[in-house]
Amino acid sequence: MKHFSANIYMQKPLRYYAVAFLFITGLLTGCESYTPKSTNNSNPPATVYNKPVSTQGNVQQPSQAKSSGLLDPGLPAGTLNEQVVRHLGYTLSYNEEHELASWVAYTLKVSHLSGKEKRSDDFRADPAVRTGSAEPDDYKYSGYDRGHLAPAGDMKWSRKAMSESFLMSNIAPQARAFNAGIWETLESTIRGWARKDSALHIVTGPVLYGNLQIIGKNKVTVPEYYYKAVLDAQEPVIKCIAFVIPNRQSSQPLKNYAISVDSLEAMIKLDLFPGLPDDIENEIEKNLFINQWQFGAQKTYRKTKKPSK
Repeated sequence: MKHFSANIYMQKPLRYYAVAFLFITGLLTGCESYTPKSTNNSNPPATVYNKPVSTQGNVQQPSQAKSSGLLDPGLPAGTLNEQVVRHLGYTLSYNEEHELASWVAYTLKVSHLSGKEKRSDDFRADPAVRTGSAEPDDYKYSGYDRGHLAPAGDMKWSRKAMSESFLMSNIAPQARAFNAGIWETLESTIRGWARKDSALHIVTGPVLYGNLQIIGKNKVTVPEYYYKAVLDAQEPVIKCIAFVIPNRQSSQPLKNYAISVDSLEAMIKLDLFPGLPDDIENEIEKNLFINQWQFGAQKTYRKTKKPSK
């Protein structure tokens, strides 16, 4: 009996050593297959999404788009009881209460920039708006320009697109110094980005809150601020930026008005790019990294023309 017991006591430490050896071996093996997340913040991912490379055959990654590599962000979501109107060069959501578009969305391709169509200047009511849009005469003697949301300068690729950019559903009251100054600078800057990045998705419109002035017989609201959001959805680098600019003359650098898309969406209560995969949308919209975008010389406004009469 003592001999049997002695064998047990001799074997017991051996079992512990064996179990300990197996446990440590398994732990080391598990650690070899684990790759910790990078703590290098030199290139923050919040505005640049680098497409991951699949190592598992034909497994499709969340950011993978069609063969063109261009993700479709869809149309903005969040407006209620508004008519969505589609034209050749842009789509809009018409806000009858304010007689303005809540948003205008379009894609600006590098091929659009080589168009030769000239401004048509044929401002007119939009017959596609069922409730009736604002009219050119609403701006007469108001002191405000008939300012474009989707700019005519982005529609030179088609005579029809150019003409439709002058429909009053795409027009909003803008101070002359704003329209011909910092707003035009932003439009030109975005065209420069499109030349570099091939295609951009743009959403633009008025900020409609507060006790705002109205003009004309149709009671068109005069916004105090306007916004633009720009999405470069071309893989492998995806990024976005937004701007909110007061409707008045400004000598401030354009980048001073840049904000994150999340901040803009919270302000205007819209989801601007709902078609993006959630992981990409959340990552690129939450922060702003201004260095991902190049800014050129600022245009200085000089009073040359009178506002709309």
